[in-house]
Amino acid sequence: MIRQELEGNDVDALISVDRYGIDECLASGALGAVFRGYDPVLHRPVAIKILRSELARDGGAEGLHERFKRRARAAGRLFHPNIPTTFDFGEDNGIPFAVMEYVDGSPLDRLLKIAGPFAPQRAVAILLQVLDALKYSYENRVIHLDLKPSIVLVLGNNQVKVADFGIALVNASEPTRISEALPTTSSVAPEQLMGAPVDHWTDLFSAGALLFQMLTCTRPFRGGSVAETLTQMENRGPENVCALNPEVPRALRSVIEKALAYDPGQRFATAGAFSYAVSEAVSLGDGTGIVMRSLASQTASQEHSAAENKNRWDPEILHRVEADLATHIGPVAAIAVKRAAKQANDLIALYEELSVYVRNDKERGEFLASERRVTTARPRRLAFPHPDNGASDSIVQRSRPLDPPDLAVLNIIEARLAKYLGPIAQPLLQQRLQNFQGFSDLCRSLADHISDESERAAFLDLALT
Repeated sequence: MIRQELEGNDVDALISVDRYGIDECLASGALGAVFRGYDPVLHRPVAIKILRSELARDGGAEGLHERFKRRARAAGRLFHPNIPTTFDFGEDNGIPFAVMEYVDGSPLDRLLKIAGPFAPQRAVAILLQVLDALKYSYENRVIHLDLKPSIVLVLGNNQVKVADFGIALVNASEPTRISEALPTTSSVAPEQLMGAPVDHWTDLFSAGALLFQMLTCTRPFRGGSVAETLTQMENRGPENVCALNPEVPRALRSVIEKALAYDPGQRFATAGAFSYAVSEAVSLGDGTGIVMRSLASQTASQEHSAAENKNRWDPEILHRVEADLATHIGPVAAIAVKRAAKQANDLIALYEELSVYVRNDKERGEFLASERRVTTARPRRLAFPHPDNGASDSIVQRSRPLDPPDLAVLNIIEARLAKYLGPIAQPLLQQRLQNFQGFSDLCRSLADHISDESERAAFLDLALT
């Protein structure tokens, strides 16, 4: 049984938890501890995480119990080679615990302290496994929100396990707020620092910070306060990774800067896109690397094909929606609108998805009513509807396939697109060429992937002249 007198740092006083024997304390933090234990029924080692007893019994215990249980349930839904399996959850003497796969590996932060900065090939090989775990978790509606070197475990065969998955989304459009995430790392996304809604784009920012730390043994932003860090994120961007580690190729620096963009809309849209970009930037030079690159390429291709089926919003409409939402939640409306626009197919759906950010019932009704005002000013549907969304046959069959531009022209377009999108420009261009309908149509479809309006206009000015 968990001893009643277990308080403070006295974590070594444990003998057993429920049926599980305790061998040693592996890690201890402000909220709990992780022990190496033993399952006497299945005769195997396990890892046991428990909430500190003083926290489990204080005034806020109910909320902590619920959060602990929610994290255990979320992690229990995940069965992936790069994620430790959760076996059991329960309470012993009023204190919740979770039983997980025991991973005989070294935390990434400890390896970095011993070995110093990693070579780009090793850092990328680790990151690709982390991103594969994230991609799988998003498919199961689970986000991490506390990705950091100490919870990335590296085994002797260089396999990676990402621990502490813990936030489950009830549905894909439901945002998770900072109060539910409790991040402990200093390299978190700006929306986390501001207490704004967070989601998988937040995880991908932390993955970019993780890559930066593997390459430099330092953080990408080193502000002395939250306000100073946010200013660096918005105005300066991350430290120059190539200056801190001359082995890092410039292509990888571009990938990192995109991953760590202040605006979520300018980051990689998916874990697969991030994987593809990073594997293109650094050659791993072994069989594993080839397989990783092939999988990342296939994933990115599938995701871009899926993106083709989404509508493209008129920037003026989004500006009006953002203004409506900002009257209720302030500047973070810009972030919320960019995310919701990726999911919603029409104006009503967009307002409904965004309404979850407005907590007051009366104000939420006012915000939803403002949709009608925008509808009367602009068409409800988007500027360029996809044929499957009700377009006429004349649009579907508007022209027969045309011959694409010559290679020299395509190389110029790719170079100009890469200025804004980085390494993903090449596969994106190749994908668009599969349904080539004219040079102007090609340039405009590519421009749709540039989130910043001024940058999009600059690309079109160059591409169409």
